[in-house]
Amino acid sequence: MSMTFGCTNYRLMASEIPSIVPGGAPTSIAALMVHDEIIAEGQASSSKNAKVKASSNAVKMLGNMMPIEYRMLYGCSCDGEEKQWVGKDGNGVGMVGTAI
Repeated sequence: MSMTFGCTNYRLMASEIPSIVPGGAPTSIAALMVHDEIIAEGQASSSKNAKVKASSNAVKMLGNMMPIEYRMLYGCSCDGEEKQWVGKDGNGVGMVGTAI
């Protein structure tokens, strides 16, 4: 988020929900919050995997979005700088537009 959009007001959170069935496995949920708004969520058997799913869902949503679109949509006025990451070889192959 900070590399692609210059946004510093985001948070990836996870929590475990106990099973209502006796002896059942708990479920973990995760959410990506941007400027006090949940924009993506994920659910899995572990917090780690739930965070991965939430992040993946966010990448699908934000992957092709331009920084100005992001700032307008989420009311972002963070003073971070957008950075273009072009890979260690400098060949233009990298994660521009997909970093969360």
